[in-house]
Amino acid sequence: MDDIKISIIVTVYNIEEYIGECLESILNQDIAEIEVICIDDASEDDSHKVLKEYNRKDDRIKIIHNEKNQGQASSRNKGCRQAKGEYLYIMDGDDYLIHGALKRLYDCAKTNHLDILTFSAESFTDDSDMILISKQAKDIYKRNSKYDKILEGAELLYELLDRDDIYGNLCLMFINRIFFEENQLYGVEGLRYNEDDPFAMYLKAKRAKCIPDILYMRRIRKGSVTMKQQEMCHLESAIIQYVHNLQMWQSCSLTKEQNRQIEKYFLYRHQYIKAFEKRVSNFNEEMTLLEKYPMAKYIYDYYISKKPIICKNLTQIILKNLLYYRNVIVYGAGTVAQETVNILEKHNILDYYIAVSERSENNIQFENKKVYKIDELKNMNCDAIVVVATMAKHYKAIGKKLQDLGFKNVVYVD
Repeated sequence: MDDIKISIIVTVYNIEEYIGECLESILNQDIAEIEVICIDDASEDDSHKVLKEYNRKDDRIKIIHNEKNQGQASSRNKGCRQAKGEYLYIMDGDDYLIHGALKRLYDCAKTNHLDILTFSAESFTDDSDMILISKQAKDIYKRNSKYDKILEGAELLYELLDRDDIYGNLCLMFINRIFFEENQLYGVEGLRYNEDDPFAMYLKAKRAKCIPDILYMRRIRKGSVTMKQQEMCHLESAIIQYVHNLQMWQSCSLTKEQNRQIEKYFLYRHQYIKAFEKRVSNFNEEMTLLEKYPMAKYIYDYYISKKPIICKNLTQIILKNLLYYRNVIVYGAGTVAQETVNILEKHNILDYYIAVSERSENNIQFENKKVYKIDELKNMNCDAIVVVATMAKHYKAIGKKLQDLGFKNVVYVD
């Protein structure tokens, strides 16, 4: 077929019981000029067998088979690179389309010369154990407001953000293929979560529209990946996508008001990542994906997990030993002390004193704690440990001072 109007990209992984329903919903649409590119991501069940059966019945279905599992982003990229249609539509193989969806999307996008067209969906489940979850999540992909105008993508993104109506899901995006390819809007390779983020598409689009129509049915089902692996991979992907979006934002010229609204989006995403990191911080799982993205790894290490830059000697052993002392005194009130305090509080060591050699009117408080002159705490010299959190050049003088005051338990952070 030379006149392909829509290329539908379908990712498939261990969904033999669902992929047939998905393909039927596509093939029975009232628009014939389509190609369906199915990427079997090394399924371990009979998904590939089902795909081949459909391919025999309808040559509009094409199959790409990954020898090794590569994840959603890489699989979708493969499909998009082979697409020949005027428009791209990306969907998951365990979901399905409402009848008439593709014609509605194509006619609207074609008539209005759109780069991107976004719409609504409804969630469902056929798992009886998840009925209550399904009821809560049923309307999660429905728009709260109506959007009548054709706008620049950044302006539409602003409107969606302003009305709390933004959904990070590529299954709700109908995309002009030439626009997609010219702006290299492929997903970040290797991501298995957060790869659905359409942020870059909004920023690059010159003509964008949102319609309220519910055209997609999103299945909620239990996954097969263990919780620890899933959450660590999710965290890594979220960080990598976050950095990718920051770089995309930096490359665009937007109005002051648009930038202010998009800044809120990044603050929200930052809080989400921080909360996620706190939840998985005790898993002790190796973060392999971040190694491939140095900038994302740097931001994670030093801005999210706040890995020590200066305080290299505050090891797990020292932190554990601090708990055996009745009093913990942090000696210092500068940059090194700030990092020391962050590390202590991250390990739930919250009851500590701040001390300095000489106190002035400008340093009576540090991190909402009173700053003491070390002489005022000398009565603690037998049951306290002093964590010296200053530059190394001051160690000799401070050590002499602490020795004169009778402090015997002293550690140096650097």
